[in-house]
Amino acid sequence: MLGPPHRATSLMAPHTPRGARCAALVLATLTTAAAAPWWTTNVQPFVCSDLKLLQIQRIPNETTFEVVEHGRDRDHGGAVAYRHVMDLPGLSNQQDVNAFAMYYEESGGTIVQYPFVAVQASGGPQLCVFGATHLECYTATRLFTSSFFANALASYLTTGYGSGVPTAATIIGDTYFYTEGHFVKSAGRYSRGIWSVRNITSDAPDFADETHVTISHRFDVFQGRKGIFDITSVVEDASDDTWIADDQQGGMYLLGVATRKWTGVENALFVGRVDPGTMLLERYALMKNQLVVTKRDARSDLDAVPADELSNFGAAYTVADLQAFRPPQVLFTANSDGSSDDPRTWWGKFRLDLGFSVPPNCWNTGREIRNHKACKAGPVTTLRWVSTSKKTNHNDGATCTQWAPTAAPTRRRAERSTTP
Repeated sequence: MLGPPHRATSLMAPHTPRGARCAALVLATLTTAAAAPWWTTNVQPFVCSDLKLLQIQRIPNETTFEVVEHGRDRDHGGAVAYRHVMDLPGLSNQQDVNAFAMYYEESGGTIVQYPFVAVQASGGPQLCVFGATHLECYTATRLFTSSFFANALASYLTTGYGSGVPTAATIIGDTYFYTEGHFVKSAGRYSRGIWSVRNITSDAPDFADETHVTISHRFDVFQGRKGIFDITSVVEDASDDTWIADDQQGGMYLLGVATRKWTGVENALFVGRVDPGTMLLERYALMKNQLVVTKRDARSDLDAVPADELSNFGAAYTVADLQAFRPPQVLFTANSDGSSDDPRTWWGKFRLDLGFSVPPNCWNTGREIRNHKACKAGPVTTLRWVSTSKKTNHNDGATCTQWAPTAAPTRRRAERSTTP
């Protein structure tokens, strides 16, 4: 959803962004003398204005999709509601849409943004970009492979698990990361990784057919219908190791929350680290995680959630700006798929406390998954309840990147977690 690209492509010119966050890295621009991607003829930049948290959802009782923003319904006492932004153009009847992520670039003091999605199609899902009136897709190469799609679809029809369509995505620079978050063994090797499409702002993106690490399907949080249903990203300063402390300065990380219970400590926070040279996932950890819900418990207008109720976390967001004198906010909203349609029972929106550490022995690397393990002896990460949220059953989250309204003279860093 955000982050500077790892390199400049033939379509991109180097640019030094303002703010400490990206100081030594490169931002992309499509407005150079080099030719722009073919789809810019029809796809206009997404107008973010003051929009922040966005989701794509299937329109209730219809087969089409819309972009909505998290907001409050002023006509009904300020209750959390979705505000309609736009309908997705160019979809055929019954096409599924998932793996929503936002690309941004800075040009002349203006942030230009394009939303990307995975769209179900014959032969396998396609990577598409859309604007107000057009949806354009890369058709020559499919996400995953057509053989994976066939295997995953067969698995879905037999077991009800997996679908062959990406369920989670984020963008760092000009690389689109995506996955089918069930990590189903029977669907083949493509279902047990997070994959990359590099150079997404070019006429011919690089659909990587390799990974550095296989994600094990054996963890409890990936069993049955459980999994990771959206991911987001965090990019540290080039000389910083504050937000995720792992002795890797300037790290690029993929974050997701797996299906978990309402109470207790579970190995449910997925942390993946990206190789900056290849822009492929190169290691991952499953960290212990707790929910801090004191603020929700204090709300008399919300019902108590049963301690053993399970929920997916269907949308993930990183809220940051280019003049980042403060840490980003990493947010997740819970699906609460098993709850009723009564909003008093829904789980809500949570913020991840940054500043936690990942000990060296918690990382999983390579393709020998029999050696992979959850970080059961490591620190406990924390998700704090911050507000109510609409259900996120059939949608992913993304954010609009903004300039900071006011530059601060010093940057407030995240406090490093000391929870054992």
